[in-house]
Amino acid sequence: MKEKINIFYSIDDKFLELTINSINSVRQSFVNKDFELDFYLVSKSAITGVPDFVKNVVVDYSVSIPQMRFIFPEHCQLDRLIYLDSDTVCSCCISKLWKEDLDSKVIGAVHHRSPTRGQKANQYDPWSLETAKSFFEFEGDDFLSGSLPYFNSGVMVIDCKKWRDMKISKLCIDAKNQFCLSTQSNNDEPILNHVLINNWKKINKLWNFPPNKSWRRSRIIHMYGVCRHVVGKPSHRMFK
Repeated sequence: MKEKINIFYSIDDKFLELTINSINSVRQSFVNKDFELDFYLVSKSAITGVPDFVKNVVVDYSVSIPQMRFIFPEHCQLDRLIYLDSDTVCSCCISKLWKEDLDSKVIGAVHHRSPTRGQKANQYDPWSLETAKSFFEFEGDDFLSGSLPYFNSGVMVIDCKKWRDMKISKLCIDAKNQFCLSTQSNNDEPILNHVLINNWKKINKLWNFPPNKSWRRSRIIHMYGVCRHVVGKPSHRMFK
């Protein structure tokens, strides 16, 4: 029996078309005959129009749509997951990411540079300082100074066994409650970074690559941050 590569997205019905396009890009780039692909759409209510080869998993939990990504690894009966944002385009066989050695860490992800640094420092997403301050209100965290590495949660490889053993979902919910007065309280990324400090592996940046002039050498293109604000959510036809 072939090993299954488990890939999930957390969405609502507004993102279905974009998500299916992302799934199709994964399928079209997939060449490893030793594996099979299993896709999961995690949502707060059932979504109509989901293809037969995709499983729609309803998770009734009081978190935002993006934050369901830190609930599903706890509730699934799987050992390993890949999480992808809907605004990703895969141009490489995903089995290479699946086989990534996490070096005993809970997740693997791509480094996201300090949000207070501008484009001259090769910053992916140059948020203003005031916006960045609202992200990081946890006592003891020092992401703003750049002294702590910060990852983008749009592409993650997850060791679900470690996730459950360490009760990461509960820690994320606790952090969400601590973070409830923030203007970014429905965001998943600062919470995950807070909970997983020193417990994530930095993987090759080509697995979560912004659509700049070098996009053709990427493995997964991810339209996020400043790129999204300039041109909107991506049309995957842009990257053919």
